[in-house]
Amino acid sequence: HIKERSQLPGAKALPKPSPLMPSILTTLANKPFTLLLPSWVCDQLANAIIGSLLTFFVRYIVQPEYSNEEKYGCKPQGGSEDWHCSSSTVLGACVMALLIGAVVFTPVWKIAASKLGKRNAWLLWSLTNGITFLCYVPVGKGDINMCIVMSVLNGAPMGGKFLADSIMADVIDYDEFLTGARSEATYTMFKGFLPKIAAIPASAVPIALLSTFGHVAPLDGVLQPQPDSIRNYIRIVIIYIPSMLAFGAFILKMK
Repeated sequence: HIKERSQLPGAKALPKPSPLMPSILTTLANKPFTLLLPSWVCDQLANAIIGSLLTFFVRYIVQPEYSNEEKYGCKPQGGSEDWHCSSSTVLGACVMALLIGAVVFTPVWKIAASKLGKRNAWLLWSLTNGITFLCYVPVGKGDINMCIVMSVLNGAPMGGKFLADSIMADVIDYDEFLTGARSEATYTMFKGFLPKIAAIPASAVPIALLSTFGHVAPLDGVLQPQPDSIRNYIRIVIIYIPSMLAFGAFILKMK
C-alpha cells in the first residue's frame, strides 16, 4: 500500500519509523513526561492493590457470613440465602457500585475541567483519588450498605481518568515542540506499559503475604474466622498504602 500511495500524483512516500531505542531515549528529554511517569506508576500501584484485595476486604472486614444474624439470618453454614449473607454477592455489589460511581461522576469532572481549567481539575482529581481510598476506614463487620456506598465514592476518581489522557496529549504536543516530530506511539507505550509492569508485584505480593500474617484458608468452601493480624494487615494494605501512593502521585504532579 505504501508503494502504491507513493505512485499517486503529488503523494509522498511515508518516512521510515525511527529506531526504537533512540525514540525511547528522546522521551527522557521531555521534562514533564519524566515527572509524570513515576506518578502514573504510583496511581497504577494503588489501583492494583485495591483490585487484588477487595475480595478479602469484603470477606474478612465486612464478614457478611458472620454478621447480621438477627437482621438477615446470616450464618457461615446453613444460614439465610439473603444476598447480604454472601461475600461473593456483596463483592459484586461493591464492584458494581465502583462502576456506578465512575459513570455518575464523569460529567462532574468534565464540568470541573471547564470551570477550574484542565490542569487544576486534573490535580483535584489526583488529590481526590488519595482521599477516596480512605472512605473504607469506617467500614467494619456487618457494614454492608456502608461498604457499597463507600465504593460509589471510591469509584468517583475513575470517572476522571480522561483528564490524565488529556494531559498526556499536552505532553506529546510539547515533545513535538522540542523535536519537530510526533511520537504518540512511544509515549503511549511508556504510559501504558511501565505502570502495568510495576502493578504486577502490587497485585501478587499482598496476596502472597496473607499466609505470613496468619490467614486461615476456607474449609470445605466455608470461610473461616480470621485473626486480628489478618484484619489489620488488610486494612493497612487496601486503605492506607494506596492512599499514600495516590498522595505521592499528587505531589509529583504538582511539579
